[in-house]
Formats: sequence, structure tokens, C-alpha cells
Amino acid sequence: AVWIVGGLQDGQDYGMLKELVADKIRGIVCLGRENSRVFKTFMSYADVIVGASTAEEAVKAATALAQPGDKVILSPACASHDLFDSYEDRGNQFAKAVKNLIEKG
Repeated sequence: AVWIVGGLQDGQDYGMLKELVADKIRGIVCLGRENSRVFKTFMSYADVIVGASTAEEAVKAATALAQPGDKVILSPACASHDLFDSYEDRGNQFAKAVKNLIEKG
């Protein structure tokens, strides 16, 4: 699986996710302006970690990292307000990015 994570971080403890990431996650796409904690926490647990600054970039990066049969998971684990107006705006922008990707083939 490929995990899209990130946003405004406010003391999140990602430690409990290390084993899950090691077992289930092929790649991580960090979305947001400040994701150094995500990079530091998971750099030894995921094969690849990349950054993205828009929903479209995140979807494209996740698509590039995913292998046949992989799932792409948008589970930000952070507030949306660093790049988006609200969590609804974040969801809408991701839906639009996926739709655009599908339409382009």
C-alpha cells in the first residue's frame, strides 16, 4: 500500500504505527509544508518516502509508487489547514485529482 499522510502536526505520536508501516506500507507520500517528523519516524520502515505540496502532486506520487494490487490510502493523521481551507476542501481536492488522473488515462 501507499500512504498519503501529513498536514499541520500538533504533537502526533507516530510511534505506534512503525510496525504497521513496516508490514503493510510500500511507500509514503508526505503532504504539507512541514513533514520532517513523518520522514524521521518512518524512514527506516517504508521503502520510499517522498514529499508533495498539493493534492495533485500527492496523487501522482502515490500512483508512481504503487505496484499492481496496491491500495493508496489517504489518511492524513494531521490537520488540513496548512494547505487546504478545511478537511472537506482536502477531500474534494483529492477526489478531483484522482478523477483527473483517471480521465487522462
